[in-house]
Amino acid sequence: MSRTAILYIMILNLFGCQSKYVDEKELKAYVMEPKHGLIKKVEKGGIALEMLYKPVDLIVMQELDDSQNPNERLSTISKYDSLDYFILTISRRGQEIENSFVNSSQFVEVINYLGGGISEDISLVIGDEINKVLSVAYVGSFGMANKTQIMCVFNSFLLSKHGNASIHFDDSILGTGLNIFEFSIDQIKKTPRLKLN
Repeated sequence: MSRTAILYIMILNLFGCQSKYVDEKELKAYVMEPKHGLIKKVEKGGIALEMLYKPVDLIVMQELDDSQNPNERLSTISKYDSLDYFILTISRRGQEIENSFVNSSQFVEVINYLGGGISEDISLVIGDEINKVLSVAYVGSFGMANKTQIMCVFNSFLLSKHGNASIHFDDSILGTGLNIFEFSIDQIKKTPRLKLN
């Protein structure tokens, strides 16, 4: 293959993964659109599980305010460079999973599991590299939501990687066993960036 052809392919790859800038509403809609490959679903034994990639821009936006000067904004953004966020949702019959255990002796065990123990059962795998979840965040809504949400944070810097990444949730309490959610890193790289001005 000629040097010109190789250079042309490299330029196409470089610009093919470039993202455009959108507002918050557009970014959230993009992530939720199944054709973009940023949300994966599994159903086992009447339990619905979803894993959703959450762009770091949506996290950073919560920390930025209009009063910050450009250098402070860049400093805030750089704190999150290596972190990747995913949201695990779990439901049964259109309700939060913990509602299935309200009248059970397992209820407290389930709440403790969702609140922290679940972190032992979640990892992000890229090739031979296994990243344990850095942190999980669960906020119970006490029956007011239609699914349980748990934010999973990984120190994996996906945007510097290639190929596929899979999140393994090896459920040890809820009865779903091993669940694997496979994501294309190229699809993640194509996610538009948020306008932060």
